[in-house]
Amino acid sequence: MVQQLAELRYLASSCENVKAVVKLDDDVGWNVKKTAQFIKNNLTANEIYCARRANHTPIYGKGSKW
Repeated sequence: MVQQLAELRYLASSCENVKAVVKLDDDVGWNVKKTAQFIKNNLTANEIYCARRANHTPIYGKGSKW
Protein backbone atom coordinates (compact mmCIF):
# COMPACT_ATOMS: atom_id res chain seq x y z
CA MET A 1 0.00 0.00 0.00
CA VAL A 2 2.86 2.39 0.79
CA GLN A 3 4.36 1.84 -2.67
CA GLN A 4 1.04 2.66 -4.35
CA LEU A 5 0.74 5.89 -2.35
CA ALA A 6 4.27 6.86 -3.34
CA GLU A 7 3.39 6.18 -6.99
CA LEU A 8 0.30 8.38 -6.75
CA ARG A 9 2.30 11.19 -5.14
CA TYR A 10 4.91 10.97 -7.88
CA LEU A 11 2.27 11.04 -10.62
CA ALA A 12 0.48 13.99 -9.04
CA SER A 13 3.67 16.04 -8.81
CA SER A 14 5.44 14.99 -12.02
CA CYS A 15 2.68 14.35 -14.54
CA GLU A 16 0.55 17.47 -14.37
CA ASN A 17 -0.87 17.18 -17.91
CA VAL A 18 -1.99 13.55 -17.58
CA LYS A 19 -5.78 13.23 -17.61
CA ALA A 20 -5.97 9.72 -16.15
CA VAL A 21 -3.80 6.89 -14.87
CA VAL A 22 -4.81 3.25 -15.19
CA LYS A 23 -2.99 0.78 -12.96
CA LEU A 24 -3.33 -2.92 -13.70
CA ASP A 25 -1.48 -6.09 -12.85
CA ASP A 26 0.46 -7.63 -15.72
CA ASP A 27 -1.87 -10.64 -15.85
CA VAL A 28 -5.11 -8.68 -16.30
CA GLY A 29 -7.13 -8.71 -19.49
CA TRP A 30 -9.03 -5.49 -20.10
CA ASN A 31 -11.09 -3.72 -22.72
CA VAL A 32 -9.20 -0.59 -23.79
CA LYS A 33 -12.18 0.98 -25.58
CA LYS A 34 -14.52 0.53 -22.61
CA THR A 35 -11.89 1.88 -20.24
CA ALA A 36 -11.31 4.94 -22.42
CA GLN A 37 -15.06 5.53 -22.66
CA PHE A 38 -15.43 5.19 -18.88
CA ILE A 39 -12.66 7.73 -18.33
CA LYS A 40 -14.16 10.11 -20.88
CA ASN A 41 -17.63 9.93 -19.30
CA ASN A 42 -16.62 9.89 -15.63
CA LEU A 43 -13.42 11.91 -15.42
CA THR A 44 -13.33 14.35 -12.53
CA ALA A 45 -10.40 15.61 -10.52
CA ASN A 46 -8.85 13.69 -7.64
CA GLU A 47 -10.86 10.49 -7.77
CA ILE A 48 -9.87 6.86 -7.51
CA TYR A 49 -12.04 4.10 -8.97
CA CYS A 50 -11.61 0.49 -7.91
CA ALA A 51 -13.38 -2.73 -8.73
CA ARG A 52 -13.34 -6.11 -7.09
CA ARG A 53 -14.82 -9.24 -8.54
CA ALA A 54 -16.06 -11.71 -5.96
CA ASN A 55 -16.27 -15.45 -6.58
CA HIS A 56 -14.21 -15.39 -9.77
CA THR A 57 -11.64 -18.03 -10.55
CA PRO A 58 -8.58 -17.77 -12.80
CA ILE A 59 -8.96 -18.71 -16.46
CA TYR A 60 -6.38 -21.31 -17.36
CA GLY A 61 -5.31 -21.91 -20.97
CA LYS A 62 -4.27 -25.40 -22.08
CA GLY A 63 -0.88 -24.27 -23.34
CA SER A 64 -0.31 -21.65 -20.67
CA LYS A 65 2.52 -22.00 -18.19
CA TRP A 66 0.25 -20.39 -15.61
